[in-house]
Amino acid sequence: AAEKLFSEKGYRQTSIAEIARLADVAEGTVYEYFKNKEDLLFSIPRLRFREHVESLTELFQIKAPMRKLRRFIRYHFVLYLTQPDFLKTFLLDLQLNPRFYETEALTFFRDYSGIVDKILEEGKVDGSFRPSVNNMIFKSLLFGGFFQMALQWLIVNTNDSSDRLADVHEALLLLVRGVTSA
Repeated sequence: AAEKLFSEKGYRQTSIAEIARLADVAEGTVYEYFKNKEDLLFSIPRLRFREHVESLTELFQIKAPMRKLRRFIRYHFVLYLTQPDFLKTFLLDLQLNPRFYETEALTFFRDYSGIVDKILEEGKVDGSFRPSVNNMIFKSLLFGGFFQMALQWLIVNTNDSSDRLADVHEALLLLVRGVTSA
């Protein structure tokens, strides 16, 4: 309920009473689980990133680092396109919130983004990725590029009928070319 309302109205404009109403619980019940609205806000990425990491177990059944990277990038884009409320809340209320970087939620995000480090290192070892690839810069391009595209899709050009899956494929190709050794 909080994720939906934060996405629709914004964090600042949403009250605990509205969240409780939408969740069909008493307002006091919300306070049994969360200290305040900010605590509730930061619980959302903890839950979502934990779910994301757990759902990626099949990724590690794939042996080839290039295939893993392609799968992760595609998964990342499609996952967030299917969770627009979380994406909008993360983009507008969490990512730009300095307090987010002091919370346990950041640990879950680092676990999630750290999967990319593992894939890149595997690819450097087996020779499919250039050894000089800077993991931090690659992740900045991947996640920063994704968030920029998502802002366009969800906020700037909401009526744009462009093929988002084609956009995802093009981004995937560009990112993979950036690390390929051959």
